[in-house]
Amino acid sequence: MNCYGITDDSSMTLAMLTAGKGCNIVSETSSYYNSVLSCMFLILASDGGKIEVLNNPVKWLPLGQEKKMGSFDRAYAFPPLGYKEEIRQIFDCQDDTPAHFIEWYPDNLKCGEWLYARHMVTALKPGGIGYILFPLGSYSRMSIYQRVRQTFIEQNLVDAVIEFPPGTISDTLVTSALMIIKKGREDKDIFMVNLGGNAGKELIQVKRGLIEHLETDKIAKIILARVTQDGLSKEVTPEEIKDNGYSFSPSAYVEEEVNLDELAEDYEKLMARDKGLRSRYEDACESYEAAIIQFDHVMKTMRGI
Repeated sequence: MNCYGITDDSSMTLAMLTAGKGCNIVSETSSYYNSVLSCMFLILASDGGKIEVLNNPVKWLPLGQEKKMGSFDRAYAFPPLGYKEEIRQIFDCQDDTPAHFIEWYPDNLKCGEWLYARHMVTALKPGGIGYILFPLGSYSRMSIYQRVRQTFIEQNLVDAVIEFPPGTISDTLVTSALMIIKKGREDKDIFMVNLGGNAGKELIQVKRGLIEHLETDKIAKIILARVTQDGLSKEVTPEEIKDNGYSFSPSAYVEEEVNLDELAEDYEKLMARDKGLRSRYEDACESYEAAIIQFDHVMKTMRGI
């Protein structure tokens, strides 16, 4: 299997996922320092597969590198937060070289993190699967981002989106979501999973940037079997996504289950508490008025002395 790590963090992910499997790996990094780290991770995990670490080919294009595009079975990317560079700034060129690396070039030359997703589409072969982690805002932002998401839907590339609780990404409280891209898929519906809602608390719990509880196997089974569960997951049609402004945010489609009995019980408790507070308020008002009367009586007595 040919695997491609498109960003620095994906090298460690590749090392864990491919350990002992004899995969051929290409890892892309942003600096020579990260290239060395990536080599160490991947060599330690290697089991006979070929390893190649490229020092930021997004900035400079090695001769013949475009031949690898369209050859990968799996691709992984975790773009930096707030990424807003334009294609021409990234490639630093005036010709059509980026067409070999960015799908639908030269359309939408400035689409932030989605440049990585478009690069992933170019890298995958038919039937290939890509995994890319974005901040949740990238899945619902309007303008050019909306047009890019529309293209992904029209090309039937989005298989699933999994929303995580805030703080799942280390050192930030930003809510993130993982998009699964499948090239050449036949099913049209998109599977949405909202792990950030109440229903997701049984599967993942995050506190102060640390994952305290994680049911990996259960989450994987839900995604692989595309299990519909109230408040957690459901399949969404392309028409629904279009009507919702091409938003890929799972929480926009997966609604929390409303338990009317629990709501009624909570309402009765609130009403009882309100009645008790009103009673205490009235008692306090009576005590206050009695104190004022007593104070006036004392003052009148003192004046008469």
